Amino acid sequence: MANLYRSREGLSARPIANSDEIQLRIDPVHADLDEEITGLHKKVTMLKTAQVIYTDAMKARLIYSL
Repeated sequence: MANLYRSREGLSARPIANSDEIQLRIDPVHADLDEEITGLHKKVTMLKTAQVIYTDAMKARLIYSL
C-alpha cells in the first residue's frame, strides 16, 4: 500500500488528529532536507493562494446572488 502522505524518497508526513500540524519523518540517507523544505514551502504557498481565490469567489457569488 502506498503512503498517501509521501512527498518524496525518504520523507513522509502523517496527519495528527485534531490538529493543523503534521509530523515529518526524514530518512537521512535519501533525503535532501533543503530541497524538500523548499518544495513544501511552495506547496503551502499554492494552497494559501488557492484558499484566497476560493474565498474571494464565494464572496463574489454571494454578492451577485443578491
